[in-house]
Amino acid sequence: SLCRRSFSAPRRAATRHACSLRCGALQLFLPETGPPPPVPPQFHRHAQSRVAAQIRAGAPITSGDGAPYSASALHVAARHGQVGALAALLRAGVSANASPDSTGMTPLHHTCEHAHVDAATLLLSAGADPNARDVTGRTPVHLAAQFGAAALLRLLAGAGGRLRARDAILDTPLHLAAMGGHGEAAQLLLDAGCRADELNRRLTPPAP
Repeated sequence: SLCRRSFSAPRRAATRHACSLRCGALQLFLPETGPPPPVPPQFHRHAQSRVAAQIRAGAPITSGDGAPYSASALHVAARHGQVGALAALLRAGVSANASPDSTGMTPLHHTCEHAHVDAATLLLSAGADPNARDVTGRTPVHLAAQFGAAALLRLLAGAGGRLRARDAILDTPLHLAAMGGHGEAAQLLLDAGCRADELNRRLTPPAP
């Protein structure tokens, strides 16, 4: 999707890093990727009001972005950690468990893959399933562990996420945290009772 700047110079200065992305007929307002400073709260409030205005004007809220993954607007907002857009879409009636994209990932999967704690918190409060599985059998817990997001692991565990879930090749979240060298996430999982001697289909334990 085409990403283009959509704010005046003063607005860009206030929001620091911002771009727009069109998802079907709905335009989302997103922070740019890369290492910008944290997006200030007024950016999320502005994005929420802009997206809400488009929804009131009749923009479809479940259309895809035309990308290879056929993601809905909620998926795209989740992937970018766009709390304002997520809030507007959820308030408009989009389910937090929106139909998985073509990889089987839910919006919560995307927030965990990109370590967006605030977005994940919002989705979980709206009823997102922390144990939903993608086409490889991985849950949001697997992705949080794979990318070393210890804060997300705590959040998912508190919402009922299964810390010992196995994917299609029997990898547990502990396998993925260990393979990625994520010590804090691995220790959190061990402290929660995950076992270091469980084997996957490669007959590999989470730790040597």
